[in-house]
Amino acid sequence: MKTTSWTIARLMQTFFGDYLTTQRKMSPHTVSTYRYGWLLFLRFLQKLKAKNPSTMMVSDLSADDLLAFLNFVEKERKNSVKTRNARLVAISAAVKYALAVDPTLPPAVHRILSVPRKKTRRTVVGFLEPEEMDAILAVPDLSRWSGQRDRMLFETMYNTGARVSEMTQAVVSNLRLSGSGGTISLRGKGRKERILPLWKDTVRHLRQWMRIAALDQNDPLFPSERGGPLSRSAIEKRLSRIILVAKEKCPSLAQKKVTPHILRHTTAMHMHDAGVELASLAMWLGHESIETTNIYLSTSMERKEKTLAKLKPRDTKGFRFKADDDLLAYLSAL
Repeated sequence: MKTTSWTIARLMQTFFGDYLTTQRKMSPHTVSTYRYGWLLFLRFLQKLKAKNPSTMMVSDLSADDLLAFLNFVEKERKNSVKTRNARLVAISAAVKYALAVDPTLPPAVHRILSVPRKKTRRTVVGFLEPEEMDAILAVPDLSRWSGQRDRMLFETMYNTGARVSEMTQAVVSNLRLSGSGGTISLRGKGRKERILPLWKDTVRHLRQWMRIAALDQNDPLFPSERGGPLSRSAIEKRLSRIILVAKEKCPSLAQKKVTPHILRHTTAMHMHDAGVELASLAMWLGHESIETTNIYLSTSMERKEKTLAKLKPRDTKGFRFKADDDLLAYLSAL
């Protein structure tokens, strides 16, 4: 089937309605991200070409228009390079699918796949110190149903290093509590499932929560007051309210931007500090590649360097290598 006669509308229907969901079985989160990327791109093209997107053809797409859109994403929408790259991935995926169906599409369409991702600057991850995490967990009012839930939600996130999406999807049947031990099953990116052990205190607190909540096996593990799963925004709001109270007793929290994802970084850093190897940490967090986990190694090294700098005698002068040859000096300066 040739796509040269396809409208972009038909491509979108086939790409999202069949290819991603049926053939690739992509997660709803990935489909949503790709969909939003195309929504922004088509709105941009509508203004750029003064043309209704539903009448545009696949053959009308070009690398030049895509580059203009990506520039718009960064300059006008003030999005990060990471977001810019995410939009590029979404658009390229559909174009790659179209080219697989019809390789005879115009060269301008082919060139879309040659648009490179921008390199991102890797920043040191944010995380909380143990006393800061303790201050957060001490805030929820355990005399209230919502306080019990919030305490268990964030304690479980800290125990497991779970993503917010994994917590919103967790149901009671994901828990396996036996004696003083227990595990929780989480479904992460790419529908990959992992089973993690729970601390004894977490198990004890979860038992108390299960008695109070009186939940069925298929109920959300941490439901809203209406009984449905908490949304991502609801979890973010609950944590923000807790931070406002916690920073009064732990002032260092006021200097940090605390998000649910920071709790995940906190788990990783505390486990790494405790001696957990990167390979094991990658499996625990559900990382597909250990390269992703290396950010915790670099952060840990930076912390150690700062500690050593504080211990350095004030009258000690740093040593810097000085090249004794012009060529060596040139190479050193590159």
